[in-house]
Parts: sequence; structure tokens; C-alpha cells
Amino acid sequence: MCYRRLNLTHETGCSSSRKGNVGVLQFLETPENVTWLIQNGAHAPYVALLTPELFVHDVIYKLRDSGKINGLLVIHTNLSDYLPPASFSPDSSCPNEYNSMYSGNSTYAHCSNVTWNPDGDSLVFQRFDFPIGILKNWTQIEFMIENCYRKFNEPVDGVVGPYPLCAAQVKSAMDGAKDTPTCIRRSNTITNLNPIGYCDPLGNMNSFAFIEPLNSTDTLANESVTLVAARLDSFSLFFGTDPASDSSVAGFLTLLSVVEALSKVKDKLQTAVKDRPILFVLFNGEAFEYIGSTRMLYEMENNFFPGFLQEDDIGAALIRPEHIGNFIEIGPVGIPEEDSLWLHTDPVIAANPSIKEKTDYLVTEMKKAATGAGLNVTSAPEVQPLPPASFQAFLKKYSIPGFILTDHRSHFQNKFYNSRFDTHDRISVVYDNVPANETYDHITQGAKNLAKAATAVARAVYALTTNSSDDSIVADELTMTHMLYCFLIDHQCELFNSSLSSANAALLEKHAGTDPFSTYVGVNQGGSSRNWVSILAHGILSRFSGETETEESLNCTLTKTSECEKKCKEKNDNDKNSYARWFLYTWLQGPLNITTGERPGICVKSTANGSVARSAAFDIDGYDWQSNEFPVWTESRWSNDAMLVRVFLLPEHSYEVALLCGGLALTIVFFFLVCCVSKKSDAIF
Repeated sequence: MCYRRLNLTHETGCSSSRKGNVGVLQFLETPENVTWLIQNGAHAPYVALLTPELFVHDVIYKLRDSGKINGLLVIHTNLSDYLPPASFSPDSSCPNEYNSMYSGNSTYAHCSNVTWNPDGDSLVFQRFDFPIGILKNWTQIEFMIENCYRKFNEPVDGVVGPYPLCAAQVKSAMDGAKDTPTCIRRSNTITNLNPIGYCDPLGNMNSFAFIEPLNSTDTLANESVTLVAARLDSFSLFFGTDPASDSSVAGFLTLLSVVEALSKVKDKLQTAVKDRPILFVLFNGEAFEYIGSTRMLYEMENNFFPGFLQEDDIGAALIRPEHIGNFIEIGPVGIPEEDSLWLHTDPVIAANPSIKEKTDYLVTEMKKAATGAGLNVTSAPEVQPLPPASFQAFLKKYSIPGFILTDHRSHFQNKFYNSRFDTHDRISVVYDNVPANETYDHITQGAKNLAKAATAVARAVYALTTNSSDDSIVADELTMTHMLYCFLIDHQCELFNSSLSSANAALLEKHAGTDPFSTYVGVNQGGSSRNWVSILAHGILSRFSGETETEESLNCTLTKTSECEKKCKEKNDNDKNSYARWFLYTWLQGPLNITTGERPGICVKSTANGSVARSAAFDIDGYDWQSNEFPVWTESRWSNDAMLVRVFLLPEHSYEVALLCGGLALTIVFFFLVCCVSKKSDAIF
């Protein structure tokens, strides 16, 4: 279902009445059907069932403006009869424009120089006062078309048959309304009539890791840290249907592959990273005005990152914005334009000769690494602004050399950006004629492309850190294959199971089905809440960046799993600085033993950790909502029974009136009858 979200000034998305919206079901297969309903439909209000090709901006607005629509349903299946449109993106044509670093720039504001998402129609940011939902189950879809619409409602020669007609009730009742400041104020005003609140801040957790830990007693030089970032999240118009293959998955899987490749040469990096640390970050909430990156920047500025240190504490060194010397962001890289990836740099900070020189050096190193990896990398025009990216959140306040690696030159190659159609086949992850038992290990063209990109980035980061090259650094294609399969095809896979604790693995097993997990950021009510994509990406980051503890270091025998698990957890409990520690020790199920069919478990020692990806606006006392310093997106709450779709027969209106009148007449007759019997009860009884 489409649902409500709120920002500083508006409410967006869809909502029904409390009891749901009812209308005569009308199946719209062609543009002519749409025209008939608008011009000749005589049984309004309608609930329209649309094919994917018709569920586009122009048709939706025509139906809404007709005044005859009480709800929309759209078919969403893999059947060839209902293919998606040629393009569909419910995001804006200029994503995140209102929190862009260029929002006040007369040359680049609001994508005046380049339109990044030309297929964007901003549907997700519009308000609809009727419910909109998708139907995935073909049995249910077929019933609605054949047993409901065609049997009772289908016009013959432009005329609908007699009553009864088949109607649909669509319910998606939302609690939140107006805008975020209003909704939060109402939610914080707890009364007996309002015990649960109306909306929650969007949020999740960022994940980050260092190649080597940084001691807080060490001196960290300015401009010494290389930050390598990617975004975790996406969205679509409908809850839980945002696979984000190119929008975000291709980018963060490339980053995870970079981490694995560099961890293999950790010994060579050990000395260099003391002076030039490498920080990997997976930002969350970036699709909604950079929630994760603005929060991390806020924590850096206030000495909270990677954790708050009390006086005399010994833990991980604090990172501040001025410590960042290079910023490398991996954006959408799954659909290379002209068989090349593209490097985007900022033209505004390039006006500073020193920054431009450092940026040019960074770009040169990336191109050298790409050439060695057999990857085509081209610089986007220097006069062109940066595409939407987390890097912008940092550049709004600080001049940092860096670039964004993408698959597009001047507009997105992805015609389904942030939509339910951004599926695995868009990035060449296909398994045509591959036996089902071989798909997990089948190396697709998409896996080869992303592994090559990861190899180039890893070599560039290595060169920036050590001032030397290492052609032995290669991202593993099979590992990339496994990650793509697990995130986009089937989450019941070996990689996920081996990267989770036994408790989380048991929860994963309950999520049957092969639909990819939602990449939507979700809500954060003030804690360390994560969705499945965040949990799984963090688990893999821990494994790739960390080391497996031996039996000797744990002082236990792996055959006694419970003993080792306890010892692993005790390493965290015994750490003096539990919040800002150097390492975290995590007990995971580990690889499956083929012989025994069991997982003995592993204790992973890693620098991977998490930080809150929730706007600081919700945590600053007395925050000025009008300052526009931080994003303020919230999601409406809804009750457990708030979403419903059902069909039933609707009798003629005159028949309903007759039933009502008959019922009233019977009520009056029996009222007088009961009165008479009551008066003569002594004689009768």
C-alpha cells in the first residue's frame, strides 16, 4: 500500500477513510478504458484496477481530477501480459533538491544545470486522499478481473449491465496529518485519548568500519582520513517493494567488496593506515535528504563519532570533519553508460586551487587503478554539479577533495530509479537457462562488472594510503555473485546465514519467499533499530573487515559452541570502553560444515560498528523547525487493521433504500406489537 509521510511543510502519500473507501471495481486495460470511465462512467465512485503500463503520472492525475475515483489498485506480477512501462520513477526529477548543497546557488539550484532523473514524476511526494495499492497474488488478481469485473461490471457496447455490481473496499487509514512539526507536537501530547502518537521519525543505523583501529591517545592529523561511502536505502511508492538494484544495492555491494579486497592486504596497510586511516561508511536514510550523512556529520562536529569518550577513556579516536582528506562515494554503478563508469567532482570547491589540485590527484589515482583493473572510467564535465549523493551533505559545510563514482554522465541510466521496478535484471543479474541448484554460484555479467569496479576503487584507496600500487588486489567475483544473489534473488542463502547470529538466522528463516528485502529506511523511535538490509549489510561488513578469533584466543573448544559463544561475548563485556571501543566481538553462525550439517560458529573481531541514522532535529532540545538545518521526515503510524482490500456485490441504490425503509417499517410494527403485548401480558400469560 501507498502510505503517508510528512515533512516540514506537507503531508505526502495516500490515506483512506477510517472504514476504507468503497467503489465499483473498474478494470482499466487501455487508454480508451480510462477515457470511458472519465467521460461515461455512471456508477461513481470507482475503485480502478490498472495495468502497470497505465499506472503512470498522467493517467493517475486524470483519474484523480475526474472526481470519480475512490481508490486505485495496480497489478504487479512477473507475467508477460503485464509488463512495466518503458520508464517509471516516483522520485523527483531532481532528487533531494531542497537539501542539496546547491539549493542556494543561482547556477546549479534545483537541477537547473542538469536534470539527473528525467523519468522522475514526484508521485511519492504528492498527496492523494484515496488509497492506492498493488496486487501481487495472481490468484487474487484473476478473481477480481474474471469473477468480479467481467462477470458484473464490464461494459458491453459502452453500457454497464444491471445491478448488482461488484465493488471493492480499499483501506489504508493513516494517523499522521498536516506536517512533521504538527504531528510530532500532537504525538508528544500524551492523553488518554491519544496514548500512542501519530507519527515517527524516519531513521535506521549507519554502519562503519576502519581497516585498523585508531587509538584515542594518538594524534590524528587534519586531512588524513580517506572516507569511502555508499548509501544503503531507497524507496518506492508502495510499502516493502523497493529492491533498489541500481539505486543503492549495486553501490553498497561494491563498497563491501572493496572492504574484503583491502582486508586481504591488511598486513601491507598496517603501518600506513596509522597516519592515513581508511574509514568505510554505509549511510542510511539518504533517499530522504541525507538523513544518515547529516547525522554523522553532526556527531563528528560535536565529538560524538565514533563514540563519546569520557575523560581519561581509552577507545577509538574521535573523527572530526577536518580530519577527512579524501571522500570517495560509490553511487549507482550497475548500468554503465557507454561501457564506462563516470567520476563526478564539484565545480564550486574547484574554484579553490588547492582543493582542485588535490581533487585532480585523487581522480588521477582512480583512473590509473581503473586502467589496471580493465575498467573504463571517464570524468564527467567539470562544469557539471554533483549528482545527488551523501558527499553533498559534507560539502555544504566543508571543502573536501573527492569524487562520486557512478554509471551515468549527466542523467541516471536507471529509468526505474527508486521504484518497484528497479530489479536485478536492470544490472545484468540474470539466470537464463541456469539450473536452479547452480544459480547461487553462477557468476553473472552484473557480478563481473561490480567486481571490476570494486577492484579499481580498492587499488585507488590502497595507492592513496601507501603511495604505491598493488596489482594483486582483486575483488572476488564469486563473493560479489553471492551478495547479489542473496540481496536481490533469495535471502535464504548461505552468505546471509553464515553472517548472522543464531537468533537472527532463526528470524530470517521465518521470512519465506524470494522477494528482496525492503531497502526503505523505516522509522527510528530513538534507539538502534535496523531493518533486514541494514542487519545483513552490517553483518557482512563485520566479517569482511574483521578477523576470526581462534580457539586459543578464546580459550575454548569450538566443539563446545555455547562455551565459545559465551567467551566471545565476554570479550565485549570486559572491555572498559563499551561504547567507543576499538573492536567489537560478534558471535556468528559461520559457514556450514558439509560433513556434519552443522554450523560450529565463529567469533569475529572487527572494527565494524553502528551510529544512529536519525535526523538530529528530533534529538536537539528546542530545535528550530524553520532552520532547515536537518531533514525532518516522519512516517505516519497506522493500526494493525489499517490495510485491507476486499470485494463484494453492491446492490442498486433503490434496493438499498427499500431495504432500509422495510427495516424501519418492521421496527415500528414490532415496537407497537411489543407495547401491546406488554400491556396485556397479565391476560396473555
